[in-house]
Amino acid sequence: MHDLKEHFIDAVELTRLLNRSLTTVHFYRKTGKIPAPTAKLNTVFLWDRKEIEHWYAENNGYYALELDDIEPANDPCFYCEGV
Repeated sequence: MHDLKEHFIDAVELTRLLNRSLTTVHFYRKTGKIPAPTAKLNTVFLWDRKEIEHWYAENNGYYALELDDIEPANDPCFYCEGV
């Protein structure tokens, strides 16, 4: 059996990422301010982790392939590797 956390992110994890309440995350979901969930497991909405990573990076001035590897794109030293 595959690990769901590897492929999906739930609303609770999104609250941590966005620094918003669970109510706000669900409001964002209903109003289209975040990508639509990919799946629903009972009452739990699940988003595609790669899609959220791409959306988050794109909308927050970051370039990253994974959430754990986010680097600021607007930092002048980012491009010159700290020089």
